[in-house]
Amino acid sequence: MNDGYTKERPRILKLKLLFLGDTYSGKVGNLLLTFTIQKTCLIKCHCEKRFVTKHSPTIGIDYGINKTKLDGFDLRVNIFDTSGHPIFYEIRREFYKFTTAVILVFDVTNRSSFLNLSKWMDEFAAETKLSYEISKPIFFLLANKVS
Repeated sequence: MNDGYTKERPRILKLKLLFLGDTYSGKVGNLLLTFTIQKTCLIKCHCEKRFVTKHSPTIGIDYGINKTKLDGFDLRVNIFDTSGHPIFYEIRREFYKFTTAVILVFDVTNRSSFLNLSKWMDEFAAETKLSYEISKPIFFLLANKVS
């Protein structure tokens, strides 16, 4: 109620999105290459409205936020980009709790990145026990590098 003296507080809706997927390292001849499925590039494009053609693999975690209005709400989408490298497991798992949605990203040019999605779902389920809140997160599949 607005009686002319009190200011109505904005209605804020916060969502937490977590991007999961492989980081792949391989060796070609004497050259060690790291191929990523470019989760970070997707997030930069969405949050910063710019396309990043080259990006180093994520070290630990990266973060982006997208603010918009939706049906009278101030919508704040907090997006967490996790490193898929095994050495960052301890860091990655700290961000699993209270996630609204999990975006499982795979590279259409790398079959193993698709086959490993079950590993990511299992890791997330084991770390959260999927019983920490009333509603469970929604899982989405996102195919990357589709022309």
